[in-house]
Amino acid sequence: MSLQVKFVILFTFITLIVAMSLGAALHFGHQLERELTQPYQRTVNSLALLGDLSQTARSRTPDRARRLRELMQHLENDPAAQQIGPGTLRNLHDRTQALLDAPVDDARVGELLALIDRTEATLHRAAAHEQSFGRHLSRSYRAILIVGLLLSVLTSILGALLVRRWLVKPVLNLHEAAEEFAAGHLAHRAAITGPGELATLGAKLNDMASTIDHMQRDAVERERLAAMGEMVRRLAHNIRSPIAGIRGMAELSLRRADRGEPIENQQQEIIEAVDRFDLCLTELVDVTTPCRVHLAPADPRAWLRHVMQSVQPIADTKGQHLVLDTAEAPETVLIDERHLEHATVAILTNAIEVGPRGSDLNVRIRRDDAQCWSLSITDQGPGIPPDVLERIFQPYFTTKRNGNGIGLAVAFEVARQHRGTIDVETQPGRGTTMSVRLPLNPTETPTC
Repeated sequence: MSLQVKFVILFTFITLIVAMSLGAALHFGHQLERELTQPYQRTVNSLALLGDLSQTARSRTPDRARRLRELMQHLENDPAAQQIGPGTLRNLHDRTQALLDAPVDDARVGELLALIDRTEATLHRAAAHEQSFGRHLSRSYRAILIVGLLLSVLTSILGALLVRRWLVKPVLNLHEAAEEFAAGHLAHRAAITGPGELATLGAKLNDMASTIDHMQRDAVERERLAAMGEMVRRLAHNIRSPIAGIRGMAELSLRRADRGEPIENQQQEIIEAVDRFDLCLTELVDVTTPCRVHLAPADPRAWLRHVMQSVQPIADTKGQHLVLDTAEAPETVLIDERHLEHATVAILTNAIEVGPRGSDLNVRIRRDDAQCWSLSITDQGPGIPPDVLERIFQPYFTTKRNGNGIGLAVAFEVARQHRGTIDVETQPGRGTTMSVRLPLNPTETPTC
């Protein structure tokens, strides 16, 4: 759920709570006005009319009869007086009319006044009941207001907590991550997870830091390799001169030696040892010098069969079976056959060394899609531990007693020069698959 949707839902919820609280307050206020204030006002009006009627009945003024008629007519027509009851109104009308139709009689006046007093007492009791009901409504009204206020406060607190969780805390984490990155701690990661814009921003920030970290590591590694390469080239140059002299002296002694003499075999061993040492120097120089591939069209089936023939003797010594699968191979690829052969031989040699005697070594070449093809080599060895897997392509890194850590580093560089990659899939105890994935035409396809 995006941050925008979250805030829309939150503000809608808060608005709904406030609107419900305000609506409830207005509703109960209107109900209080209708059930308490208006009846009380009607009772006051009725009592006022009855009081005027009682005062006029006691008076001896000339306009007494007119005033009684007016008051009685007003009392009968006033909606507020309807709460007295039709029977009581009729009695009041009859007794008032009796005063108007006969001479002034204190007995009739007393009866009218007594009826008025009873009616007033009834109205007072009704007013007391209305006041009690009004107090109940007031308490309910206050309870509704308090509940609405509490709901508004709780909603505000919930909104503040959600804003802190959705916005404030992620922004603080981003700020902390930015400060760590600025201080050079590129291994730090912004602790923002889940969906949303800020989580996406945190992931992008982490990716950026990871990219910068890798770039810095690559730069340091390149500087290290450049310095090491320069040292190796100087060392190789200084060593090759004396060993060339040793080889020349051995060749001269070999030509002068008679057939069958022990010195002949000794000089031949010296020459072979010097050649092996020179080959080792060449490999050291090659691994520290970026290779330059020269691409040309090639038939991958024929090229791979040639490569397999070169490693077949090594596999035979381990009693392993090379299984070749070229059924899905492309017709033509653009490669540097010599450099790619060196890379493939290095991978095959490692696979043969780790595979058990009598096992199969599967080599498969196939077209992956319209732009890429792959060469996969699968052994049945013990697999590669995770701590070793991340370093197998580093120059001079090796776990073998007699290894030099050059072969796979050269293979990785050759694949990179072809704008390809080497993918490794390994399972402990079940073997390893190394897939050299290359573009069919490196000059057109950016990378595979």
